[in-house]
Order: sequence, then structure tokens, then C-alpha cells
Amino acid sequence: MSRQPAVADVSPETLAYLHRPGLRRLLFAARERFERNAGPYGTLQLTMLSPDEAHTLNGLLTPQRAFSPGGDARIKMPRLDAQLRQSRLAVSLEEALVAIDGPLGNRRAERAAAASARDAAWARVLRHPQARRPALAPWLEHARKRFGAATPERTALALQALDVLSVLPSDGQPLAALAASHAGGDAHALDRARPLGRLVTAALFALEHAPPREPASADEWRAVWARVGVSCDELSCTVLTLGLRPHRLARGYLAGRLRAAARAGRPLVLTLAELRAEPPRLAGEVLFVCENPSIVAAAASTLGTRCPSLLCTAGWPNTAVAAILDAAEAAGIEILVHADGDEAGAAIAARVLKRAGARPWRTVDASAGIHEESLLDELLDDLGSGWVGQRRLA
Repeated sequence: MSRQPAVADVSPETLAYLHRPGLRRLLFAARERFERNAGPYGTLQLTMLSPDEAHTLNGLLTPQRAFSPGGDARIKMPRLDAQLRQSRLAVSLEEALVAIDGPLGNRRAERAAAASARDAAWARVLRHPQARRPALAPWLEHARKRFGAATPERTALALQALDVLSVLPSDGQPLAALAASHAGGDAHALDRARPLGRLVTAALFALEHAPPREPASADEWRAVWARVGVSCDELSCTVLTLGLRPHRLARGYLAGRLRAAARAGRPLVLTLAELRAEPPRLAGEVLFVCENPSIVAAAASTLGTRCPSLLCTAGWPNTAVAAILDAAEAAGIEILVHADGDEAGAAIAARVLKRAGARPWRTVDASAGIHEESLLDELLDDLGSGWVGQRRLA
């Protein structure tokens, strides 16, 4: 685009003519098209011409067919520019537009500059070490479409998300603490309602080789964080147990709850908050681990106080489950795990089997799709026998 002409280059008579009401819509539309196309290019259209507009345009453009009040006018920008130059006004379209409304913008150049800035910002994201993880490729596309294409500033969210991913999995760190240390000091930056929190959880799904998305519910939100060792809050994170017995020397509130529940033969739900406040010291030779709460309910009803220590993951093992498993490992207790005979159950069992002293409690073919409830009688027989891993179960 040429140098912006000064308003002083236009005579007072010309300026007065350009301010005529009959030209107002024409010059407004011409300015918008001029800025968009970076020059006098393209075509503009005016509809429902007023009598004054039709008269003024006929005098300025001398069309082959006169414009009529109530009709439309289709005007080519190069012709408008030429007519202004050849008229008694002797000004270009650019000079006229600057004279009546100040300097023109260049939207084409602005769009190009914005695209260049976005590309440069996204290049910084791609240089992040975490961005090289193959499993994150779908998430990077998701993040760019949702957070990176609007403004370069929003790519900062993607960079923050990658910073968070670089310190996962965690060892039970609270979500707020993770956010405070790796999300700019904002303890709520990873909350479910915040953009960064939604972006990171989408990445966590991608790392599990699932389509990147936001959790559909609060339970799913807590579960996806739990799978990387992060607790969303210490009260809603719980674990279902039956027959857990504390060490004979253990004292305190939690030890008292465990003893009372074991003596009554009743299931006990423990929160992560109390497990962290008083890390449990457990007694016994074996800890049975199941996936479904229905197994615990049946064991309580059938065996009551005779039931050995039983832990229910209730799906993917969360941080509260991990706290009980930590205590079992610390006490040298054998861990026997059983889950549904499907892909998810196999993944749950594999997670627990990484623990020291852990081994399968009845091997299940993951391709068979057998749920724990269909083996209820066998599982109750195992629990009722007082078996502590000294004989092989069929």
C-alpha cells in the first residue's frame, strides 16, 4: 500500500463533497473492502438506495444505466478509484478515504502478521521436550485447534500443560499443590472448570491412547488424575475395605476405626485425608484385593468377622487405594489381586501387581470377559478358608 496521504492534501471543497450524506454508505463500504484487500480491488454492493444516494452516485460515476431510488448499486472498486481521479475532485480513493476517516488499515498484512505470530508461538510448543511423545500427537492437534489458533497468548496454556505433564506421574500429590508448583503459582489453575485443567486432562486421556477429551463427570475427572497419582481432594478420594486390622501397637483415631470395623465385621470407607493424617500400620499375612464393591458386600454378609483383610479398588486404583497398598508393602504383607476378566480389569490387576509381594488371586483370562460377580462363590470360599497364599488356587 502507498504512503498514507495527509488530510491537508485534500481541498476544503473536496472534503465537503466527500462528506455528503449520499456518499456516506458508499465510502464506508469502500473503506472496509479497501482494508480487507489491501487496495482498491474487488466489488462492493449497496442495496435499497435512497433518493439522495442514487442522485449522488449518478453524478459521480455516470453509469451506463442510472441508479434508481430503492434499487441496488454494484460498484467495482477500480472503477470507483478511477472515477474519483478523473472527476473535478482529482483525488484517489485512498486519499478520499483517509481524508474523511483517517489512516487506512491493512487487514491482509495484519492477518499475515497474526498467522506468523501464531506459527512462531506454536513452534515454541513443539520444541517442548514433552511434545516429542508420540502418544501426545493427537492432543497437540486438539490443543492447537482449541487453544492455539486464536492468539499466541493462548499457546501459553499448551506450554503450561506440557510443564505439568513433565512431572507426572506423581506419588499422591494433591492437585492444588501440583497446580501451585507448576501452573504459575495458581493453586486452582488445574481445577475442572479452568482451561488449563481441561487441557491437561485431555492430554492424560491421550497418554492412555484414547481420544483427547475432557472428563464427562466429576468421578471421571478424579479417576483420570488418580491414574497418574494425583488426588483432586482428600475427602472425596476414598477406599472401601473390610477386615483391615491395625498393628497391635498402632494407636490413634484411624487405628481405632479399623479395630472397631474388624470386630464388627463391617465394611469401612476410608478417606485419603485420614489415611494421610495417620498413615496406617497394618497387621496380617495377606491382603486380598478385588475390583467390585459387590464382592465386599457379599463377604461382609457371609463371613463378617471371619473375613481376612479385603481391599476394593472400585475401578482404577486411586490414591487412597495406593495408601493402603503402601501400608501393606511396608508391613511385608502378601497382596493377592483379582479383577473383572476384561481389558479394564486386566489393566487394574497389572497396576496392583507392580507392588512388591503382589501376585494374582485366581488367574482370569482377560479375553473371556468374566466379571467378578460370576465367580462370587469361589472368591468367598477363598476368603473363608483363611488361605494366606500357601496353596495354589485353581
